[in-house]
Amino acid sequence: MKALRLAPWVSVALALACDEELETRASAARVARAIELLRNAPNAGKGQGLSALEATACRGEDVCRVKRACVSAYTLHVEGVTLTEAARLQIAQDKPHDAARVLGAAEQKLAQAGPKLLDCSERVGALRRQYKL
Repeated sequence: MKALRLAPWVSVALALACDEELETRASAARVARAIELLRNAPNAGKGQGLSALEATACRGEDVCRVKRACVSAYTLHVEGVTLTEAARLQIAQDKPHDAARVLGAAEQKLAQAGPKLLDCSERVGALRRQYKL
């Protein structure tokens, strides 16, 4: 008799767990897609792609961890690309010393971004495998 009274609650708990799993999987798909679009964007469009990734909601600690790692990596990359463009402008304005300084900063950002971008890629691959995306 007691088991019959608990049956509806067990069904509700199972349904909620299933819904949460589906929502986390959907979140993983959205984050993975935003990262894919960012990765495939031309350098001039990576800033917009980064903003889109930052605006993508995440659910589930593993999904949010991947998002944070990739935001960190692409932030450095976008900063490096932006500095590279600034150096080109300095060269066009015949300011080679300023250009060299800015280019040095760009190289540092891009060097820092490299291993983080690789880590991001590996994390996204693991996320895709985990959620069968």
